[in-house]
Amino acid sequence: MTFRDLLTQNRLRTVIALLPLLAACGGKSNGPTGNPNTPGAFTASVDNSAFSATVAAASYINNAFIASGSQTTGSTTRTISIAVPNARNAGVYGLTIAGASATYTETTGGVTRSWSCFIGMGSGQVIFSALSASRAIATFNFTAPANAATGATGTRTIASGRIDMATNK
Repeated sequence: MTFRDLLTQNRLRTVIALLPLLAACGGKSNGPTGNPNTPGAFTASVDNSAFSATVAAASYINNAFIASGSQTTGSTTRTISIAVPNARNAGVYGLTIAGASATYTETTGGVTRSWSCFIGMGSGQVIFSALSASRAIATFNFTAPANAATGATGTRTIASGRIDMATNK
């Protein structure tokens, strides 16, 4: 791995770490119609429990795709964040290659626990059917082990994920 690769990987992880914070701020969503409540904009199943983001954002710049979506129910906010480097066009991209990652977080009562998939941990993929500077349509799935430092335990399985969002707005 070159120094440049390491910098790119660290930048993507930093952006992924910050996306839930941006989503939590209630800023503009980049859902298909600009409405954060648009069905299907960012959905998945988390351990067989439905997830539908009410706030989401996506970006595709310099062949790097990042997206994050959050859903709040009661006092719990659940967030899914995905980063795919070198995504040049529609196709299948693994989430355990250098620079790629997927994270699921749960925040309740000010305590955040997270589970992550990245190089050397977990498994998963993103399949883009469309990817451009203005729109991303993809399916995704990943299995993420707990980040023990956050107090999380076990593994989370994110399945049947779907992203259909405008990018770079």
